Amino acid sequence: MKKLVILIITVFAVISLFAHNDLMQPTNRLKQDKTKVIVPSVTRDQELPPAPSYNFSIAPIDLGGTIYDYMPGSYCSLPIRVQPETTDSGAPAGGVYIAYHNRVSSNSNRRVNYAYISSSGELVGSGPIASADNWEGYPGIDIDPVSGDPFVAYHLDANGDGVYDDNFSYDQYGMAGMPGLWLDPPYTAIDNAQLQNIGIIQSGDQMIWPYVYVGASPLEGKRRVYITANNFQNSTGSTALPSENVVLAYADFDENDLMAQSPATWNWQYRTVQQFDDWHNENPEWARAMKTFAVKDNYVVYIGQLLYGSDSANNPKLFALVNDNYGEGDFTYYEFDYENAWPISDVQKQDGSWLYGNTAEAQLKWTMFASGHLNALFTGENTISFTGALLVEFLDPSDNTWYYRPGYGMMYVKEFTFNIQTGEFGVIDVYPPDLSGTENNTPVVPWDLNGDGEVDEYDEDGYPVWIPSMPVFHTNLDNSFHYNSIKLTKSDDNSMEAMVWNDCYEAWLQANGYEGYDDWAETSKIMIATKVDGVWKTPIIIDAKQGDDHYNDAINGMIPCYVYPGDKIQTESEDTARLHLFFLNDDSYGSSIQSEGNNPNPDNCRLEYAAIDFSTLESDVNQISSANVLDAVNYPNPFNPVTTIKYNVAVNANVTVEVYNLMGQKVITLVNSTQKPGEHSVVWDGTDDNGKTVGSGIYLYKIKNGKYTSTKKMILMK
Repeated sequence: MKKLVILIITVFAVISLFAHNDLMQPTNRLKQDKTKVIVPSVTRDQELPPAPSYNFSIAPIDLGGTIYDYMPGSYCSLPIRVQPETTDSGAPAGGVYIAYHNRVSSNSNRRVNYAYISSSGELVGSGPIASADNWEGYPGIDIDPVSGDPFVAYHLDANGDGVYDDNFSYDQYGMAGMPGLWLDPPYTAIDNAQLQNIGIIQSGDQMIWPYVYVGASPLEGKRRVYITANNFQNSTGSTALPSENVVLAYADFDENDLMAQSPATWNWQYRTVQQFDDWHNENPEWARAMKTFAVKDNYVVYIGQLLYGSDSANNPKLFALVNDNYGEGDFTYYEFDYENAWPISDVQKQDGSWLYGNTAEAQLKWTMFASGHLNALFTGENTISFTGALLVEFLDPSDNTWYYRPGYGMMYVKEFTFNIQTGEFGVIDVYPPDLSGTENNTPVVPWDLNGDGEVDEYDEDGYPVWIPSMPVFHTNLDNSFHYNSIKLTKSDDNSMEAMVWNDCYEAWLQANGYEGYDDWAETSKIMIATKVDGVWKTPIIIDAKQGDDHYNDAINGMIPCYVYPGDKIQTESEDTARLHLFFLNDDSYGSSIQSEGNNPNPDNCRLEYAAIDFSTLESDVNQISSANVLDAVNYPNPFNPVTTIKYNVAVNANVTVEVYNLMGQKVITLVNSTQKPGEHSVVWDGTDDNGKTVGSGIYLYKIKNGKYTSTKKMILMK
């Protein structure tokens, strides 16, 4: 009898957990080649320029628990926003607002909450945005640049009947000078039944997953708030697949409107976008736009990747819909066939056989992967950047089907660009970076990063060497639609960008039985690539795997996933910048919402805020990491032809001292051995690993000792 009661309770808890299925649904048509592949015995990570040094300037702050271990913030926007330093009322601000959903138990609703972290890094406000206890989720947030008030939109089921609307609220920080004065009850900004009745949307449509943005207004002295929401219903034709046409709501406001606390009087306007409606109605064919939204001045833009028609797996495109009249009037449509614009060919191993092909060169192509949860920003006067990843697919002639080999790990994060004046799309390599020194608007070939047309390196088995990448946090790649979140942020002056995602490549190797990765089980890495003055740097990697070079005590014991950056990179000093982070610390590896993980009813997931400061120096000198424990210096500097590199060893662990040129190519390894803590030195005579003399120029020497790294510059003058 006791066992029966426990079973009933467990079943009830699981049913309760999945009672609401308001998740975006995948249309993933990628196919894995299950054949076990030979992973190269070495990778090129050690050949890349050193990553910027960093430290946790604000250690993770616990924002509370949740059993809903899936996508706690917005799907395709940033849930963490930075206030201006002061408000129009003169109140000090400069804090960080986070909007997220959580569920504290199987007997409770999933609620939309906020957290406010002051400019000094203290959690000073948090809690539900509304007092009514409804099923809520997936909030979008933006900050009004004048009042400093956060605007939040989210969907909710107010009656428990599975029918959703979208609420809008704001915290009156500008008036109160402190957080916590939310508009309550919130305003129903998108009433789906009402919009159906007046013919804005079709019968049965449910526009949910709203994003909110504050931009310029055509009315003098006002700003315009935009709320865009996506259709939960599948397309109307025979295909009946997710299509997600949109409704766009907008209204103009000023300080008096905010003080009046009545958004219902803001003269809201509603519209759809014809192109999205046509795709949804399969006119002439179904399409799904995996899209995000951006506003600047008079421009309103939807942008992303496109799955189009019955042959969408072989018909990949990027697209943009651009409106230059504050969201009013027509949108202009642009698309880009990247498959034909970015060709890629098979490569030979040292024995002359092909890497992908059997007896002849295989047909390869680039395909979007793990790119459904993106965001976009104006990163220049006319340039929009958005996030995504490309993987290498190959055509199997035996069944004429395209496959990818996950063991190869050729899934690479990119910055995609669009020029609103010329209508041109582009691509910039983020990871791995392009080491050729040129920008040819074509993805870098994995085995030829320097762009000379030759394989950069072969391993001992004769395989080309490449950098493996798997930009999702979980190893079940069939579920990668739900496990991807690649997000972009920047500084106000556009001089800096950062891209944040998770990577699980080593964990995937462990899960699939590859030797040498036993201790990588259920480990997800945080990847943070930074771009300073137009150059993407080698990513900062942070993990909780003790003993790994990238281990950091700040996340010890955590399983970080769904990592979001704040919407602004802030300058902290002449050579450091701050990046805010929000993430879910899962209690078991994999989302229970997606039927993954060892705990089907998690009770110890935590939501976390943190901030890192990273170096912006050209040579990434380690000036902010662990009090410069390595304390490296070389003398003389400049030198000809010999210099002595002097350094301190912090811990009794392996030490490497390597020299790189400015292209990121390793010149020579001077030290690779375990050394005792204390002072050490090594001499470099200006030769490479082959004993050849190198030319004059600037070189970097990189010292690694356990988790500590130091990179500095030296000049060889002849």
